[in-house]
Amino acid sequence: MEKRSLSTAHVVWLTLGSLVGAGLVTVTGSAAATTGYSVWLAFGVATVLGFLAVIPYFFAAGTVVLSGGMYTTNALFGNPVLGGLTMINCLPGALGNAVVPIGLSIYLRAIFPNIPALPISVGAVLIFYVLNLLGINALAQVQKYMMYLLLAGLFIFSVFGFKNFNPEAVNFSGAEFMTAGIGGFAVATNMLSMSTQSYFNALAFSKYTKNPKKNVLKAMLICLPLLIVIYVGVTMAAVGAVDLETFAGHSMADVAKIIMPTPVFFCFTILCPVMALATTLNGNMSNFTIMLTTAAEDGWFPKAVTKKNRFGSAYIITTVVALFILIPAALNLSVSFITNNLMLFTNLVGLVPFYSLWCMPKKFPELWSKSAAHVSPVAFNAIMGIGLVARVALISFAMISLTPVNLAINLVVAALLVGFCIWRVKSGKVSMKTDYEEE
Repeated sequence: MEKRSLSTAHVVWLTLGSLVGAGLVTVTGSAAATTGYSVWLAFGVATVLGFLAVIPYFFAAGTVVLSGGMYTTNALFGNPVLGGLTMINCLPGALGNAVVPIGLSIYLRAIFPNIPALPISVGAVLIFYVLNLLGINALAQVQKYMMYLLLAGLFIFSVFGFKNFNPEAVNFSGAEFMTAGIGGFAVATNMLSMSTQSYFNALAFSKYTKNPKKNVLKAMLICLPLLIVIYVGVTMAAVGAVDLETFAGHSMADVAKIIMPTPVFFCFTILCPVMALATTLNGNMSNFTIMLTTAAEDGWFPKAVTKKNRFGSAYIITTVVALFILIPAALNLSVSFITNNLMLFTNLVGLVPFYSLWCMPKKFPELWSKSAAHVSPVAFNAIMGIGLVARVALISFAMISLTPVNLAINLVVAALLVGFCIWRVKSGKVSMKTDYEEE
């Protein structure tokens, strides 16, 4: 059993930090280019849909202590193939996290324009790669203090943003509100939804958390109201602080440079965008590593990759995750290209936990009866049904965001990954050990 040293607050900071990042400080400008001033509303919708779309993981968090996060959830309550699909999604997930180092390069170059983007991206990933090698307690402590700085930066930005607020940002009948209609609004919601679903990262830390079935679930629930206030409030401040043309297709740094005195702008860049992106990179890298390590121990990958250093970190898998995060940055792919092309498979895999958790009460009736998330059968089915509708909506938005060619490529890649998972299980090399604890 791992040492349980994390508190509820630690899990909140790790989870909230994974959520508040690239979507807020890097993607909002691109989303505004597709929907105008209504970008803050799109973020609000994406936040609610993202919460509902991962609702099965809230039930899982209150039921068992999971050693491999989402992977264990779907392998245990569903079947090994479904666990494999969830695990393999870490790889496109890591590619999608390239928006973080790319975003960091955008913001730091606003202060130091002569530094090339790629070295900044590589340096950022390297820093958190080393931090993740130092183990869970080190990264949790660093995450806590980075979140303090981030929240301070967001507050400062919002004060300046609302100081000369443009009422057109909340004019629902204005010409620049939903500029591309409901289709553009759906595309923006899809782009922003990448930053609204990572509540499940908390599951990866359950085996390190004190009283995990209660505290991990509590931490996940605490994140929702905080996320709504941060995403809607800060985005509204950003788009309302300047005219739409200044914000659309740009970043919060471009707004901050206009509305803040130069010394405050430099402080804001370090406190807000850099910390937001850093907390996301830190939280997601650890989550991917924990899931992939557990899966490798079950036979999905050669056992050699599970070797750990003296801090308990699987250094080979951590290295692979870091390299995947760097690939799109090295290829100089745009933020909008990354988000639009990786969200479909992520959302399709998001259907998996609905099947898995719907199986859970019958497969593990005793565990479910003792769950901190236990509700009546009627309430359980109703909540799961609402969540499924939200997931289907996100899948629809993701499909709208793709060209026919890219949609076809996404579906072919998805089929190949499903085929790999089925083949690997049928090969007999996957043997799931007891990856959960009841208390």
